Amino acid sequence: MHAMIVLLYLFSSLFFQAHAQEVKMTMTDTDQSTESIVFGMGCFWGAEKRMSAIKGVIDVESGYAGGDQSHTNYEQVLNLENKIRRGISQQRNHAEVIKVTFDPRRVTLETLLINFWENHNPAQGNRQGNDIGTNYRSAIYTQSKQQTRLAEATKKQY
Repeated sequence: MHAMIVLLYLFSSLFFQAHAQEVKMTMTDTDQSTESIVFGMGCFWGAEKRMSAIKGVIDVESGYAGGDQSHTNYEQVLNLENKIRRGISQQRNHAEVIKVTFDPRRVTLETLLINFWENHNPAQGNRQGNDIGTNYRSAIYTQSKQQTRLAEATKKQY
């Protein structure tokens, strides 16, 4: 498996982090003819609905990624976020993310990235609309250098 590169938007700036932790999500594809990429674009329920509507997307799986804890669940993410807000934890919380598995013969990665940029506002930092917290941050978790290059190129357009 390719080393993953994390693209995180915090206050409109791009930061890189290698080897992001993943929780409750596998990065193996079920078929050699599919690809996958992981997006953090606020609450994963809305992101899942928007991405699953795209023709050529085979599966969208909600989960968590990019935090300090090796394993987590919804309650643990919320509890840690409350501690972060109160200033009693310096741990990095997981972001709510979706793993998008797609058929590149039916939909391009560029189309998915355009949908990522157009369906949330990464300039809001650790929030999306009324959802506030580090777990709602914007992120792209790539599986290859080619995906990373395309993510960076589309970022420049938006």
